[in-house]
Amino acid sequence: MIAAIMFIAAVFVVYIQPQVVNKLGNYSISVYKLSYSSETKNVLGQLAQGKTGDVVKLLQSQKWRNVLLDDKPYYLKREILRSLCRVFHATKNYNKLLKWVSVWREIDERDVDAMAFWYEALSHTADRSQEGIEGLYGGQKMYPTNVLFQSFYHQSLKKFGDVDNDTILHKQKLIVQNAMKGWELRWRWKLRHAALEPIAELRQQLVKQNWGQVWNVLLRITRLLSLWMNDDSVEEKGYLTFSVFPDKDNWIHLSAEIPRQMSTLRIDFPPFSNVTVSELNLMIDGIQRSVSDDLFEYANVISEQDAIKSTGFEDPRFQLNISSLSGFGGGQVMKVEFRFKLLLSDLYGNSKLLSYETALNSLAKID
Repeated sequence: MIAAIMFIAAVFVVYIQPQVVNKLGNYSISVYKLSYSSETKNVLGQLAQGKTGDVVKLLQSQKWRNVLLDDKPYYLKREILRSLCRVFHATKNYNKLLKWVSVWREIDERDVDAMAFWYEALSHTADRSQEGIEGLYGGQKMYPTNVLFQSFYHQSLKKFGDVDNDTILHKQKLIVQNAMKGWELRWRWKLRHAALEPIAELRQQLVKQNWGQVWNVLLRITRLLSLWMNDDSVEEKGYLTFSVFPDKDNWIHLSAEIPRQMSTLRIDFPPFSNVTVSELNLMIDGIQRSVSDDLFEYANVISEQDAIKSTGFEDPRFQLNISSLSGFGGGQVMKVEFRFKLLLSDLYGNSKLLSYETALNSLAKID
């Protein structure tokens, strides 16, 4: 028995070693990211109260100055810079706004939110005001879905008494319409997701020295490896594009029928969107599944409490490991359905629920 276990373990090490290395690497990265996440949570709380002193000190530290566009914590640094710019804008401290949005643009000059803050700050300078106003005008035409450009431009019109209520109404409706289209639901099989649960169980059984269960788990892992190496079906991927629309109870639904062996689901938000997914639920074959936070992975979005927030990145998305949730039904196909509430930012930066009525009104013709 022991010899057999050692043989299976050797096979496991040979074939899964890259995954173990990746797992250890991912663990190190997780600890690394936790440090940034903790500091980010702290300073965002201060910014919510309008306090900027410690935030500026943090961004000036060597650790955070070294975070650049392609680094994993950059999305956190961007959120801090974005929130800092919001505070300086709200307090009309345009000199500091210009200073810090310049820092932001040195890292990523293509960031549309940074462009909007840049031109807004310039519009309040003595010598470059016209450049700023022209930039806001061009930006709101080039990026009709960007709330900041739309908001800053129409605020500048209001300042000069040149407000067109019909235009504002039209822009508000466009924001709603653009938030409802461009969604994607993707699925695939990933070895690291499929192996996550049996590897965790293997660790537990080894600690308990329960050799019978160790044997059973190693056999499961071996079957996974065999599937990965020999079965072309694991290479299968799929996706659907959606235009979402809330039901009369204001819930959004994304659903698809997918191969049962799929381990991973991914939702892509509309590009450059400023929306928040809240109260997310998952159903598989009509049964609601309880999903823990450690099954989620995020890219270009912020996860906070019961919400996932997209803040203007080009490719915001999150993925979910369902390998431990999807094997209970019969047949080769399963139906997956996400249900959630959707909040969006209006022309003036206010967060509002995308209700059935709001969605319906956005489709009404503007005379």
